Amino acid sequence: MPHPADDTLTHAVADLVAQATDGIIDVSSTETAGTSFADAGMTSLSFLRLVDALEIRYGIEIDLEHDIGSMRTVALIVEYLRAQGLP
Repeated sequence: MPHPADDTLTHAVADLVAQATDGIIDVSSTETAGTSFADAGMTSLSFLRLVDALEIRYGIEIDLEHDIGSMRTVALIVEYLRAQGLP
């Protein structure tokens, strides 16, 4: 069963993706197609901008060596944030 705040968190993460990629990635179409950010054209700089934005907004530290697999789609990021104890 989905977490009640998932929709809000999903929208917040999608907004961060749009900001990090300067609107290049259409999150709604990538999520529907199951496309990863890399396959959708996210650059390494945009990826680092996204990670930085997530860390600042949610007060977490993302270990790219271990957690990079959790950063491929909005759904995976939401799942990762939930595992970090975010409400």
